[in-house]
Formats: sequence, C-alpha cells, structure tokens
Amino acid sequence: MALPVQFNRGILANAGFLTAGSIVNYTCYIIHDVDLVPINDHNLYRCSGYGPKHMITQNSAFKNGKLPYSGYVGGVIAFTTLQYAKINGFSNLYFGWGGEDDDMYKRIRARNMTLQRPPDHIGVFLALKHTQDSSNPPNPHREMLLNQAEYRIDIDGLSSINYSRKSLEFRTLYTWILVDCIEAELLEMYPFLRADSKLMSKKVQEKRHHLTVIQSKDGEIRENRFVYPGRVQIN
Repeated sequence: MALPVQFNRGILANAGFLTAGSIVNYTCYIIHDVDLVPINDHNLYRCSGYGPKHMITQNSAFKNGKLPYSGYVGGVIAFTTLQYAKINGFSNLYFGWGGEDDDMYKRIRARNMTLQRPPDHIGVFLALKHTQDSSNPPNPHREMLLNQAEYRIDIDGLSSINYSRKSLEFRTLYTWILVDCIEAELLEMYPFLRADSKLMSKKVQEKRHHLTVIQSKDGEIRENRFVYPGRVQIN
C-alpha cells in the first residue's frame, strides 16, 4: 500500500481479486502471506469445490507448529471465484495488524460454507522471520469490529471497496500493484462506527492530489504495464 496508509490486508486481497479478474477469467484465488513458505510439495495450490480451503495445518510461527484455534484461517487460504464473491471478499475495515482473518471465518460460517484443509502432515509451512513493519501496527479496534462482523457482510467488502490503484506492473515472477486509500473516508461510509470516537478520530492531515481512480476492466496491456486511457483526477 502507498505510504503513509496503514497496511490493510483485506483491501489488498480485494483489490488483487478485482484486478486479476479484470485481466484474465481466473477460477481460483489464493490469498497468501508473503512470509510463509510451504514445506510439503504435496500441498497443491488449488481450490476446492467443497468450500474455501485453508492450506495450513502447521505453522512454525506457533508453539509446536499447531494452529492457535480451529477457526484460524490466516496465512494462506484459497477461494474459487464464486466462493469469494459469496462472502463479499474480505472486510475493508481492518487497518493495521489483526482481526481480518477472524472476520473472514465469520463470513465463511455465516454463508454456511465448510472450511477445507489438507491432511495434517501436508499443510506444513515455515514462517520466515522478519522485523515488525512500521506501517502494520496492532489494530486496537479489532475486537469492536469483530463483534459487528456478521452484520457487515453485505455492505463491507467487494461491494464497497474504495481505493485508488496507482500502479500495475507485470514483473518477471509476479504482478506488482500499488494501492492507495484514505482511511478516514473509508470508515465514514459506515455510520455505526462513528459511535467509537477513537476509531473515527483519525483525520485526513493532507489533501491528496491527482489520485487515479481506476474502474475494473479499464485499460490495456502495453510493455508489461496497464495503460489507462481515461484517468479521473480527484482533489
């Protein structure tokens, strides 16, 4: 995400889903933390028609490698296009670290979908060690957001995402997307959050000029970059 915006995994996942779908008609999407490496090559990166597939059964970041609780869906999870649309994607409201995965589990349960996992000895991942990202501090509001999670499914997610895609580049082994948004503007879309004065106290400190608002399916590929013929400028 474009600094100084706090890291928001949900927005990035939703933006990635929409961007990929605007380029190719993909049928399987895997939301993957960058610091996790699969250990067993029998852990096939494919979706399940029976429900969202959490690909992790053991993670070296946790004590004895065991997942912290049965409803944990963090790290690596695969969805078919229809599954991701059915749950309205990730919530867009979790700025900073923590909460968006538990929110996702509530969405899966609310839509009566059955979580899938590989056999215990296959879904093993190594967590790479790294320093704390300064743009990803712990989210102090995650408990309040989680308490309201079921009520926001239809209005918070793919259907309401508000962001600007500033760059899209097709690099050698991956596609790089730069996403920007204004946190206060996004949160004000949800009036019931205004009761929490701490959450809504974040003000926009500066006007951001010349943000590019990109609509899905706009543009064309030229020399490994997306070129947008009609750019909309906002002040």
